[in-house]
Amino acid sequence: MISSPLVIGASLVGIGFLTGLSGALIPGPLFAFVISDTLKKGALSGPLTIIGHVSVELPVIVALVLGLGLTGYFLQFKSLIYVIGGVALIFMSLFIIKEAKAAKSRSLREEMGNEMRGAKYRYNSSIFGGFLLTAFNPSFIPWWMAI
Repeated sequence: MISSPLVIGASLVGIGFLTGLSGALIPGPLFAFVISDTLKKGALSGPLTIIGHVSVELPVIVALVLGLGLTGYFLQFKSLIYVIGGVALIFMSLFIIKEAKAAKSRSLREEMGNEMRGAKYRYNSSIFGGFLLTAFNPSFIPWWMAI
């Protein structure tokens, strides 16, 4: 059976979408960061976090397209990245707990003054957060190894 280019193209798009979706649906620190950051800064922090995320993913994608084997590199630093990622998760959870307690104690005046959402926050931390939480995410290496 000969498949048409349209069927082959649609199959590749579907496979690519499902593969990307499998990585996007992994709950982890980046997801929690995007939710927390968006509540603080507004909708612009989501796309900025994507810039940081892509800055980590793009070199891996380019290396895979060029046929460079990254398996040895990942295996060499796997334990270190897992430990750093685990420590980052612990610190982030402690920070979120601290922020939740602080949010409960905010006064009504501070809530009313929140009309200028994002004015007192810096958006470049969204890009850095996306970069940092992608680079040290414990599920990053196993997901790419599976792909």
